[in-house]
Amino acid sequence: MEKEDPDYRLSRAMILAAGYGTRLQPLTDSTPKALVQAGGRTMLDWTMEALQKHDFLEITINTHHHASQIHAWMKEAKSLYPSQTISLSDEEEILGTGGGIRQAGRFLHGSSPFLVHNVDIWTNFDLKSAYEAHAPEDMATLLCQQRSSTSYLIVDEKNRMVGLSVKGEDNIVTDAVGKTRYLGFTGIHVCSQKLLESMAETREFSIITAYLNLLKAGETIRILEVEGDWFDMGSPEKLENLEQYLLEHSETQQESKEFSR
Repeated sequence: MEKEDPDYRLSRAMILAAGYGTRLQPLTDSTPKALVQAGGRTMLDWTMEALQKHDFLEITINTHHHASQIHAWMKEAKSLYPSQTISLSDEEEILGTGGGIRQAGRFLHGSSPFLVHNVDIWTNFDLKSAYEAHAPEDMATLLCQQRSSTSYLIVDEKNRMVGLSVKGEDNIVTDAVGKTRYLGFTGIHVCSQKLLESMAETREFSIITAYLNLLKAGETIRILEVEGDWFDMGSPEKLENLEQYLLEHSETQQESKEFSR
């Protein structure tokens, strides 16, 4: 579908929220990771607010660990996010990031691409611009930054993913054009509709594994370097980092308001 088509619009997004959150134990022993709080809001609310700000109107959330609590959250969310339609994709068995997307396909299917957002990350990225940067002929567009990580996407000079590097071990699965560089994946990606029909994996699997297999089959996974602040909320220490950031920026904004009076 061409971007000029009136049906090519911001609409669908999926929040990956089914995980066990083992790095956050004991917080997640009795609470789903998605409902752990930072800065007075749950991870799920931070993500919903970001999607609402950038006009994503149809939201799918996958659930597994303590799923009943997310069902309870959804009842209140309908009044908090009245402009958005929220659907839950319940997983009887954990399906991983790739399997979760594939199972939620019945909610994501349509005429336009859809955005996928991990629940345990916080950003102030311009999601609208990122969505609009996606080329319909590409299988997916992955938002990345230059940052420290244990794993990196390997990217060529045409901003295509060509492989994955984990703990210093490179796995390049398709020919690279020019020099390669290493970028950290932010956990946000824009996916073409054809992705839903192209994942051959079964049961639980990672979306990164699916992307590597698609690269081997000749598909294009595009990389978009984005500017902005990014936080992983997946451990108590990283939650504290975000809490400090939010506190500092709240104080800065307050000082700016008082100075302008």
